Amino acid sequence: MSRANDLRRRCWTIPVYLMAAAAVWAGLPLLATITLVVDVVRPRRWVVTRLTMMSAVYLAVETLGILAITVTAIFPSELKIRATYAIQRMWAEALYQALRRLFSLRLVVRGEENLAESPFLLVSRHTSIVDTLIPAHLVTRLHGIKLRYVLKRELLVDPCLDLAGSRLPNRFVDRAARADQASLVAELAADLQRGEAILIYPEGTRFTPEKQRRHLERLARRNPGMYRLARDLRWVMPPRPGGVLAALEANPLDVVTLTHTGLEGLATVADLFDGRLVGRTIEVELWRTPHSEIPGDRAARVEWILGLWSRVDGWVGERLAR
Repeated sequence: MSRANDLRRRCWTIPVYLMAAAAVWAGLPLLATITLVVDVVRPRRWVVTRLTMMSAVYLAVETLGILAITVTAIFPSELKIRATYAIQRMWAEALYQALRRLFSLRLVVRGEENLAESPFLLVSRHTSIVDTLIPAHLVTRLHGIKLRYVLKRELLVDPCLDLAGSRLPNRFVDRAARADQASLVAELAADLQRGEAILIYPEGTRFTPEKQRRHLERLARRNPGMYRLARDLRWVMPPRPGGVLAALEANPLDVVTLTHTGLEGLATVADLFDGRLVGRTIEVELWRTPHSEIPGDRAARVEWILGLWSRVDGWVGERLAR
């Protein structure tokens, strides 16, 4: 990605976010009044008011993040990186805590001991716009492990993710690109050190039944072997093994799997308006697979990844059936 493209993108995203923040906070008393009236007329657990407050917090945190990243640009190189990690951690934790409090969420975690030894490859289920904050809270905030992210390039529209994410060792991949993006992941994993981990979402997108159906149909046409391994999945997208394979080939890492439930049916902002997020309990479980137990052959590794995701699918299904 060229610096010219970066500059052009930031020339419109940063002003738009700053103007939106100024407008929302200047008009917050009026907005709060309107949303309260809406929630009285159409009671859905005060969800419109909650979302309005969350939007105001998000824009405030985004503004502070932009300013902090801009100021630290003049720091010496090593200090700048440390400061950017701190900004990233505080940005994600502020959003997580605001979301938890505004929507009365409860987090139950099992298997945290699997985060004790680093480095490792963290693979996470992805079903909601909310669940991306869970690894940052659990792994970085609570365990002090610096995460290297593999994210979709579309997220560069968020100025803080763009500015901080591009300064730190992360990779924004183009999911539609014909060129293989695996080399970007391999570069990210190759020099991983103690106190660090790399985070990949193997599904590549948030789960919905419709997305899953379309993906399985494509697999049936293009890769019958993968389709046979993935066709029985119910609650997760068929994983795309390329990123995981690239990371494991670049570095003999243990794999920690992060699975969760409690956020189903909340794939988009529109899904939040029915109030279903309020008061939810999010169950998280972590498993660790030592590298010595991961097959060395590439084809066998693909089957192992599909098997791992079948385990995630079964875990989710058991909890949703309760």
